[in-house]
Amino acid sequence: MVSKTESNKKYRQSLKGKAVKQRWQEENRILVRGYIKKYADSNRDVIKQRNKEYRDRCRERRLKDKERSRVRRQEEFEVINQQRRANYKNDPNRYLEQKRKWTVNNPEKHKYSKSAYHLRTKYGITPEEVERKLIAQHGKCAICGFVFLPESPVRSDRPYQDHDHISGKNRDLLCNLCNAMLGFAKEKKEVLETAIAYLKKHERIEDVGAVEC
Repeated sequence: MVSKTESNKKYRQSLKGKAVKQRWQEENRILVRGYIKKYADSNRDVIKQRNKEYRDRCRERRLKDKERSRVRRQEEFEVINQQRRANYKNDPNRYLEQKRKWTVNNPEKHKYSKSAYHLRTKYGITPEEVERKLIAQHGKCAICGFVFLPESPVRSDRPYQDHDHISGKNRDLLCNLCNAMLGFAKEKKEVLETAIAYLKKHERIEDVGAVEC
């Protein structure tokens, strides 16, 4: 035999019971608001704890969904990469021909994508960040003041991103010669200071006379 409590619970959960409840709430909005305010005032700690638990559950659910999506994308990428590798193995000339045609038809995109890939993989920056740094340096090398020609086809005319080879921290933009100078000196201050002392020791007489004049 079903008890009266269970019968009332089933009625409230039914469509008819929900409709009756909704109609009663709409007809007694002021009364309902009073009930809600009275309950909230007398159960603040319970409500705060309940809200905190709800936020924690939502955060955990979002993290799980994010991880699930990441795994699914990774699996999809792996399937696509396997298919591409199989296609390349079966007909490498077709792949190379498509790549050559795209490069010929999109020289600017190819140049940008290649440069962007190099900056992103080696230095963790974007071409836009390099452009902002170039403006901050007034388009000049941070050491010798060489004026860069960013659009020049000659690589040595364009800026080089200098970085610390130990910490990996990016520094300023240098010209080809200054960047090579630091590399050949192995970024050791003692070597550079010794080189300066060497140049002063063997300074030409004409240079000394010119300075004195």
